[in-house]
Amino acid sequence: MRIVDMTWRAYRIGMADPDWRSAGGRFEGIAGQFVFLHGEDGTIGRGTAIAQERFGLGPDVVAAFLAELKPRIVGRPAERIGACMADLEGLWQVPAVVRAGIDCALHELEARRRGVPLWSLFGGPLRDTIPQVRMIPLKAPEAMAGMAAAFAAEGYRFLKLKVVGRPDEDLARIAAVHAAVGVQARLMVDANGAYGLPDALAVLPEMKRLGIEIFEQPVDRDDLEGLRRLRQAGLVRIEADESAASVARVRRLLEMRAVDLVGLKVPKLGGLRATAQAAALCDAAGIPYRFGTTFGSTLVQAQSLALAACLPGLAWASEHAVFADYADDPCSGLSVTEGTLAVPDDSGSGVQLG
Repeated sequence: MRIVDMTWRAYRIGMADPDWRSAGGRFEGIAGQFVFLHGEDGTIGRGTAIAQERFGLGPDVVAAFLAELKPRIVGRPAERIGACMADLEGLWQVPAVVRAGIDCALHELEARRRGVPLWSLFGGPLRDTIPQVRMIPLKAPEAMAGMAAAFAAEGYRFLKLKVVGRPDEDLARIAAVHAAVGVQARLMVDANGAYGLPDALAVLPEMKRLGIEIFEQPVDRDDLEGLRRLRQAGLVRIEADESAASVARVRRLLEMRAVDLVGLKVPKLGGLRATAQAAALCDAAGIPYRFGTTFGSTLVQAQSLALAACLPGLAWASEHAVFADYADDPCSGLSVTEGTLAVPDDSGSGVQLG
């Protein structure tokens, strides 16, 4: 079956909490383009090309890239996903998030053409459910503690605290959350690269005392040596997120033995195909991985969930349930039960797009 058309549709999704913040500042919502690949038999595959407005990649720019790439996609055999994506990966100027939208649409198109769940393209699931991490944005310590207690009452057993890179403030937040949830939930923190190496090393003992298991992206994305030194301290597991921005960067992190965990994100890496490649490198190196937060529609969450279910090195808990923080997602079909997500069995991605 050949692809006869590629279309797209802009979206904007607001956050339920208008004051949702991380070390990078206030985060009011997400935008991008839904990508639709049309097969000659009428089958449609869907993907999400996420905009990155803070980097100048707004929805209009994403649409311009899609328009430029359309002639490279239309007319291709739908089942030749690898050949199509290898062609796009050779275009250095195309952002990974744009490639990811096309990649996910190609995979869903093929799954729908076969009438099978998306996970069947990756060998079938090794697990039927995946525990979910619920994120707690930057707020005053007592507010973060209240959110943690509420999430634990909903059944979440894994919580991630955003921190800002100022040790005294961050440890006050962590201590408040630790006191609120006790042994009810396992904790990690995410600095989004806000710490300098000396402060990051200095807070490790107290983080360990307060039950923090994972320190996600403590230092700048380019400070791979800093990550390695933090890992060598051996007090809290160190995870790369922003530093794992491509398959090549994941390979470098593994060669350096710089981290204990790698945070995988389908849009950041350029699609399901590239994410599977990064996971395979981690498996070969004996380094586990999680799926981190992707601020995109429930569609991309379902598609990354399908891949995650099939990967052997998945560890701790993943972050596909970020849609619980949205106010008006046009996609539906996933729901969290006692802090876990079930892997859809429906044809394609298992979600609906209104």
